[in-house]
Amino acid sequence: GTAYRSCCSCLWRRGDDPKWCPVRGLDRFDQGYCRAACTEDPTDELCHQLAAGCSHSVWNTRNREFGARACSDDAVRGGDCGLCSEPAWCDDDGQPTAYGNPITTPQQWMDRFMVHASNTQHHQCKFKRSQKSAFVATTHAAMARLKAHWRNGWGPEGGALPWNEVNMYSGPGDGGLQAALMRNLVGVMTMRRGRGDDDIRRIARRLAELGLEVPTFEMDIEGNPPFNSQLRSWRPQARISLERAPHRLRQTSGREMCDASRCTSLGSDCCAPLQLNEAATCALGFTPTRLNQSCYSFREGLYRCCSLT
Repeated sequence: GTAYRSCCSCLWRRGDDPKWCPVRGLDRFDQGYCRAACTEDPTDELCHQLAAGCSHSVWNTRNREFGARACSDDAVRGGDCGLCSEPAWCDDDGQPTAYGNPITTPQQWMDRFMVHASNTQHHQCKFKRSQKSAFVATTHAAMARLKAHWRNGWGPEGGALPWNEVNMYSGPGDGGLQAALMRNLVGVMTMRRGRGDDDIRRIARRLAELGLEVPTFEMDIEGNPPFNSQLRSWRPQARISLERAPHRLRQTSGREMCDASRCTSLGSDCCAPLQLNEAATCALGFTPTRLNQSCYSFREGLYRCCSLT
């Protein structure tokens, strides 16, 4: 999402393939909207907001719901699209926005974007940093609605699949944010989809080159959105363990530590014979690995419990 909102550019553009960018000929980083906002004062709030991806997506600038404010592809390319020059706020201190009257409650947000809207992924307003509580409440309400009306990855009225994220500006004039983010980075995480993720490895290698050694993590998602996602395990008020199913968070890089005392198989002996269909299990934070070695009189029963530190 951010890759199509930041400065009305197309970071993932591959030639003029409309699958990756709906507007031909866009720059990958800035179609000129951020440059125009940042030229006079790089510390300007509007400059930071557009660069951070708080504006409208180029997948949505032609949306007829904007009426006369909708932009042609030529207007987007030429730097003349007003939607690309302003943040897509839900509530701009009580002033009307491109979406009409201020949207201040979770119900108003759902009525506006989850009933008669186009794909919610690209067509939704943004919350200011001062509106954190409204953002959290709306996220919970929207997910509860999706869970109640789930239809194989889509909401009851069509393409209502919001992706929620927090965007921050990092660069010249950010008040030290970039350095603070680097100091507080505890790891890099990706969603496991049944295959390795080369991007996370490249990110970790690049951070190491910059002198910052951070661990990497993987976590399962419930299906592969939008076609077979599930929300059945999500309960907004319940405490969960990300290390247990269905999430199975695990560390994938760092120094490995193995500890036989962490085995939780019957007898806590790190022996879980396949012949008996016994599961190899470990204490939280440790991952079982079968060693293809025998234990007692059983073949292929021995395993170990290890964790990355």
